[in-house]
Amino acid sequence: MAEDQTEKTPAVHQIQKDVKDAVNNASDGGVQSSSYKDLVEAVAGKIKEERVQLLVKGFNKYEEAAKELTKVDRPDNIPRDRNGKELKEQGTYSKERSDAIAKQEGLVKKITTAMDKAILDADYTKLKELVK
Repeated sequence: MAEDQTEKTPAVHQIQKDVKDAVNNASDGGVQSSSYKDLVEAVAGKIKEERVQLLVKGFNKYEEAAKELTKVDRPDNIPRDRNGKELKEQGTYSKERSDAIAKQEGLVKKITTAMDKAILDADYTKLKELVK
């Protein structure tokens, strides 16, 4: 299939729009076609690099949040017999622990949603807010 016949994703459309906006802001109307092409390529490369860095930071933040969730998500009170041996029954959670788990799950969900929006819809606003 020819390159111009392929279906463009929303991310491609957003990058094209960002490049056109940046070029229109940077050009003074007297730009020659070869230098215009160079400018477009330079702006596109910069936008691509910024987005890649945001995605990398987002994945790192997700990894940290998921790791923290596994640390927090365990019972506070583990039942034991009189010899101190853990019983097979499930332990209980204190209110503080339950709140901490809910907070961490919320963070993981926020990061996941922001990453999905960035990758699928080329909307990097939420991701920028989360990785700062």
